[in-house]
Amino acid sequence: MRSKEVFAVVDIETITDESLFPKEIYDDCFPPPIAHRPVCITVLTARWDRASDIRYVRPGPMTTLTGDERSMLRYFSQLIDKAQPRLVTYNGRRFDLPVIAQRSMVHGLSMPTYFNAGDKWNCYTQRYSKNWHLDLMDSMTNYGACPPIPLDLAASSIGFPGKMDVDGSDVARLYQEGKLSEIADYCELDVLNTAGLMLRWMMTTAELTPEGFGASSKALFDFIGTRGVEKYHIAKFGSQVDWENFGAVGNELDRIVKKPRALTELSETRH
Repeated sequence: MRSKEVFAVVDIETITDESLFPKEIYDDCFPPPIAHRPVCITVLTARWDRASDIRYVRPGPMTTLTGDERSMLRYFSQLIDKAQPRLVTYNGRRFDLPVIAQRSMVHGLSMPTYFNAGDKWNCYTQRYSKNWHLDLMDSMTNYGACPPIPLDLAASSIGFPGKMDVDGSDVARLYQEGKLSEIADYCELDVLNTAGLMLRWMMTTAELTPEGFGASSKALFDFIGTRGVEKYHIAKFGSQVDWENFGAVGNELDRIVKKPRALTELSETRH
């Protein structure tokens, strides 16, 4: 039975599989999904919660895997099998999910729930079934009716940092240099940008009330603060969020998310 209470915000980082897409032949062409080899996947789980009469989204654990491609692909499929969450991505229908599915085929792995759960109109692979897979870029652009919006620009528009020290063009170099931890940090920050966009878009589409958005913002603020104690890149990210802009929705919870003092202090002490 599929849970409608659980979200999974997903992002992957990839390098070109040159055994399928040799650089000397294809030069600077962008590879098709099947020729992208995942080197990192991050999943932030979240679920609906309630405080008094306010329904809001509370982020849960964030899992990041690097290294063995088969293990990452198997982890994703098993997550879908077990929780059947509502997927949330940014451009995931065009990139992340086709990469995961096609690379699973390359490795001879099955994705039974992803491809078979639901029905014709309500399932993970139905483009307009946003309750199964909310691709924020697809939804925000009315399914391609207007030009695509880069994640960096979309995140910046709501007061989130967007891209910071690394962007997608750096991943191949970082992988060659053996800096998987830096790739993992970058992937996690993309997921946090996506999570912020998810909350703001859910308020725009009236899936969250303004009060629910305020409570969700506070929950995300607390999550970033807690994770930032252990992870400097998340503390730095949190200190650069314009919480006043992000939480300025005219409700009594605004004051809670305006100034990330603890995150700012943590960031300053680690310089």
